[in-house]
Amino acid sequence: MDNLPLAEHSLIFYQHDGAPPHNSHLVNDLLQEGFHDHWIANNGPFIWPPRSPDLSVLDYFIWGTIKNEVYNTPPTAIEDCMERVRNAFNKLNVNSIRRVMS
Repeated sequence: MDNLPLAEHSLIFYQHDGAPPHNSHLVNDLLQEGFHDHWIANNGPFIWPPRSPDLSVLDYFIWGTIKNEVYNTPPTAIEDCMERVRNAFNKLNVNSIRRVMS
């Protein structure tokens, strides 16, 4: 942000991923100090729906698709899980991603 013109700082919001470890008072205090009221998280200054349609394709389409593919049946070992993740990404349909993005 140091290279960004000062006038544009007010246009930037930090959006948290909602992971429970990231919601401690210490983290929230640091976000408030660094971003003032320009951050979005659980217990933050902005209320934002978790499945908001303005999120990126990664947030509302790809991660859910990958998770469903990987955990269709429980992985048996870390290597199995990693292989499933690779396979799930390789199976992503480019046309489906294009439809979601348009």
